[in-house]
Amino acid sequence: MNFLDDLNQVQKPGRYIGEEWNQVLKNWGLIDIKILISYPDIYEIGMSNQGLKVIYELLNSKNDVLCERCFAPWSDFEQYLRQRNQVLFSLESKTPINKFDVVAFTLQHELNYTNILTILDLGGLQIWQRDRDEDHPLVIGGGPCTLNPEPVADFFDFFIVGDAEEVIHDVLDVVKQWKQKRISRVRLLELVSGNESVYVPSLYQLKQTKEGFMVPEVERKIKKSTVIDLDSALHPVNPIVPYIQTVHDRINLEVMRGCPKFCRFCQARVYYGPFRSRTAKNLIQIAKENYKHTGYEEICLSSLSTGDYPYLSELLNGLKQSFCDQNVFISLPSLWVGKNIEDVLGGFLETKRPALTFAPEVTSLRMKDIIGKNVEEEQLVKVVKFALDNGWKQVKLYYMLGLPGMKDEDLIEMKRFLLHLLSLKTKRRIRLKLSFATFIPKPHTPFQWMDFESRENIENQLYFVKKQLGSYKVDWSIRKYDFSLTEAILSRGDRRLSCIIFEVWMKGGRFDSWEREFKSDLWYNAFESCGLNLDIYLKPKWCKDSVLPWEHIDAGISKDELWKSYSVAKNKI
Repeated sequence: MNFLDDLNQVQKPGRYIGEEWNQVLKNWGLIDIKILISYPDIYEIGMSNQGLKVIYELLNSKNDVLCERCFAPWSDFEQYLRQRNQVLFSLESKTPINKFDVVAFTLQHELNYTNILTILDLGGLQIWQRDRDEDHPLVIGGGPCTLNPEPVADFFDFFIVGDAEEVIHDVLDVVKQWKQKRISRVRLLELVSGNESVYVPSLYQLKQTKEGFMVPEVERKIKKSTVIDLDSALHPVNPIVPYIQTVHDRINLEVMRGCPKFCRFCQARVYYGPFRSRTAKNLIQIAKENYKHTGYEEICLSSLSTGDYPYLSELLNGLKQSFCDQNVFISLPSLWVGKNIEDVLGGFLETKRPALTFAPEVTSLRMKDIIGKNVEEEQLVKVVKFALDNGWKQVKLYYMLGLPGMKDEDLIEMKRFLLHLLSLKTKRRIRLKLSFATFIPKPHTPFQWMDFESRENIENQLYFVKKQLGSYKVDWSIRKYDFSLTEAILSRGDRRLSCIIFEVWMKGGRFDSWEREFKSDLWYNAFESCGLNLDIYLKPKWCKDSVLPWEHIDAGISKDELWKSYSVAKNKI
């Protein structure tokens, strides 16, 4: 069967043809275990994900494992497949995904959940875990959303929580036994559950909490896996080079994991923690290998807080020396405005300087104390002036609305600061991009007990800020309220949300993480048809002793520690 006939009928055929530079194509008949990995979004986004690159290179380094890729098809290609009764296939060998032994999803964003169902259905798999038998692939998940996997637990055989680099080897040993028919599927699930970082939802009964949530009765908590020595962990050095432009066409150099800050709203710090870094010597060698195998002309120093990387000067000097004749430029992700930030930026004066991104989140000292993030405005002004005087073209600032305790007085201080910033006298006229998003309470953070703010309050806060800055030329980016509301529900949801996700998908929900594709009415209608009240997820009546839907996951921070931080913030409101 030729899967690639008439691909000129769909947008960007390059999403589906495979055959890219550095792809790994093994002999299907000679390999014991066949694994398909999938990022449930389009190719351009999935191919930019560092975690997927790590797993792809790690698995294909094993002689007895074959790893191929698949991404969510855009609506035109989904229609193309359905009209021809064709099964969704892998990029490398064009094998239908239901022929693999394992289908593994990376779960980076809750609003990608409906795309998972599209991939399963188009791939010829049963959507619900309970409906799969011995002949079906195992469906597994990993990534940040496993800090609360309950909303999608009924679709998956098991989850790997945390860094998968070490856990995956133990899991594959058991999968091989199942593949060779030495054990049953049920026994496989029992055996993998013996790993402290593997969660098998089907092995546990559900009980109802006093607040009405459904939670699994787990005797032993599932402990997040952590690779302590990053220098010993695999970093991709031979990544696939796509034929079409992706979100990040560059070398992503992961300089560290975790973050030394303690922002009360941040879940990424929890998932990627504890704070660990790679040595500069190791990173320079990794960068050289990546450049040799890809030819990319940009190296991004990737992490949650690159300005805190302890060997930054050594790394920058080494990279400049290594690539002085290759016209390679070094870029930075969003930065923390610290006392050494100008020194950091001074190391980038000899490279391209398109834009700088900062996330102050709030302005008033009161709000900084509440959220646990203190960005000094005076320092930020100095940095912006330094950047614009030294060739940077744009400054992006990220703020949050609807944070616990936010008042008009806090917005007034934000207005004063932004007006001051816009009136700066610099060599280059300031190009300011302001991004506003609604605060979303996330599991395993001190703010997991907080309410999600009402639409009326968010609209009032946004109206106030825009009105004050209306006469200035500012590039606005504002996340839709319904979009954030749905993410908030899925973030703190329980097992009952599986029926909501399925209902939305059945009604045509696709690519919900794209605001222009997101259809809020599908979600509201699904809640109504399934008889679930939104407020139980948006304004839960939780106390310290409440059993939370994700409490069986041990993310490395105790509930008592989180409650103490929450209480400190609550007392400041």
